[in-house]
Amino acid sequence: MLTRERLRIVLRALEQRLRTDKTKDASLPRKLTVEHLLPRRWRQHWPRPSPGAGPDAEERRDHLLHTLGNLTLLTKKLNTSVSNGPWDKKIAAIPVHSVLRLNNELAANHAAAWNEQAIVVRGKSLAELACKIWPRP
Repeated sequence: MLTRERLRIVLRALEQRLRTDKTKDASLPRKLTVEHLLPRRWRQHWPRPSPGAGPDAEERRDHLLHTLGNLTLLTKKLNTSVSNGPWDKKIAAIPVHSVLRLNNELAANHAAAWNEQAIVVRGKSLAELACKIWPRP
């Protein structure tokens, strides 16, 4: 478990690594906030896991909330406007207002749904990127 500040540092490093020499040179704002794509209060706006997902489906979803695949960086105003909202509201706003490469693939790969599988796939991709930034000895 990392503190919010350390999560912000990790996500900023991932964002920097995603940029290439073809990426427009833009500095990262210092005041970006960590956003849970599947909100911490998901039960209010998101459908429950399907009955066939098993008896521990809600517990699994609760665990995935705080994993790398479910986290991103947003400006405070954008975060406030989409926080705890449904996926269709988030995916409509994030690509329009965020210029971060970290968020580019959300609309391209996950516009239809944000679910447990999407969180795991994105988490694996970001973890692989993190291993390139901070390789083990």
